[in-house]
Formats: sequence, structure tokens, C-alpha cells
Amino acid sequence: MGITKPGAVPSQAPRQKWEAAKNETMITFAEVKKLVVYPMLLAQFIGIVHELKPRFLNGRTPRNFIKEDHLFPALASLGNFSGNSSEIVKGYRSRNIRVTIAENFDFRLARVRGRHDLSPFVYRDVWDVSGREDR
Repeated sequence: MGITKPGAVPSQAPRQKWEAAKNETMITFAEVKKLVVYPMLLAQFIGIVHELKPRFLNGRTPRNFIKEDHLFPALASLGNFSGNSSEIVKGYRSRNIRVTIAENFDFRLARVRGRHDLSPFVYRDVWDVSGREDR
């Protein structure tokens, strides 16, 4: 799924065949998998980020990205972390890799159902009333 700048995707059927939005109009994107989050899946996702939006791999974000409250490129998975995958993801912060890894996304959706102040992409421990982010 991609989020593009306004006007990048036709709002009505064009006369000529429309194939895709141009890469430069993409603001961010999400990849969704029905898989366990394992190291090679993380590597594959980082490779996609490198090809489509490499700025997110060096800590820089596009102008107004944070101000406009966009989501970093995201990998949402219905599976949990396997092996040392969670440690790999924890290391992204110290390396200035700005991506969102949302494991157990179906559980995250269920947990925020009916709570409009929460996002399934932001992981907060349900027992932590301080609102401290775990990831």
C-alpha cells in the first residue's frame, strides 16, 4: 500500500491506460505479510525501503514528513518475531533506520478497536499506564 502526494493517482478513470504513480510522488508505504517476522523478511523489507525510499535508512526524513504525521515505511505482519528478529528491530533506532515493524498486527488491531486515540502501528504495553513506548 502506498501513500502518495495529492493528484498522483487519478480520481476518475483516465482516457488512456493508467499503470502506476511515479516513484517521486510516493510519500511512504506499507508492506503487509501473513508471515512470522524472521531475519530474512526484515532484510527483504529493508531492501525495498532502500530501493523506494532510501532516505529513511540514514535518519533523514522528507521535508514536513514528521509535521504532517506520516507513518515511516512499515512492515505489518500477522506473525510474531522469530528468534533474534526483535533484537534486529531494536537495533534500527541506534542505526537511524526509520521504519515501523508491526508484528502481530491482527492482535494490535483487536487491542485498539474502539479506541480512536491509539494506532495499531504504535506499540504500547497495555499494562503501562505511563504511555511509555516499548518500541
